[in-house]
Amino acid sequence: MKLRKMVAALFAALALIAVMAGPALASENPLVSEGSLVPVGTGIVGSSVGNVKFDSGGATLFECNGAALSGSVNFNNNAQKVQLSMEGKLTGTATEGKCNTYLGAATVDMGQMCFKHQGSVTVWTVRGNLCNVAATRPGFVFTTSSTGSCKYKFDNSEWVLNSPLDTSPLRLTSSYQAHKESGSVQCPGLLTVSGILEFKTAAGAELMVLS
Repeated sequence: MKLRKMVAALFAALALIAVMAGPALASENPLVSEGSLVPVGTGIVGSSVGNVKFDSGGATLFECNGAALSGSVNFNNNAQKVQLSMEGKLTGTATEGKCNTYLGAATVDMGQMCFKHQGSVTVWTVRGNLCNVAATRPGFVFTTSSTGSCKYKFDNSEWVLNSPLDTSPLRLTSSYQAHKESGSVQCPGLLTVSGILEFKTAAGAELMVLS
């Protein structure tokens, strides 16, 4: 009788642990915040840590000291992994929050993007458009009053960033090349974009991807 009671108690304890751990363990490499799985639809905001640099020919042509990205969680499960639909721009200290550049105050529009974690590794990829529509090659549009709009596309179909697992806050680091697709001859033909993006919930809670 005592053995039966002990076995029953053991199964009850295991069931309780499973219920308590369920939300965090429902997905491999889940996106969590404050110990809980982040629900689909949760608002997400992105900012930069330090400056985002635009280099050409080994020299820094200009920098933006901020980023204003916003969006939401599209997926957070085994099949689609973690996917964040985001859109926004880079910001600076020039008038109207534009970036200071050698060509004058500039807007740098990043457009719509889908950030996707690739599983049990540190790699994230970014493609153009939101996660629930057809993918395009990611890029950005650089605009000044003297040059007009110059459109750039990253060299590959996906922009690659890196972020360690089990680390909060969620920060993605990259240095990636983009070629000019259209625009003024004043705009460089090739730019290397480097920087760190940090993501939190719209309510300000930190995020982390578990191993």
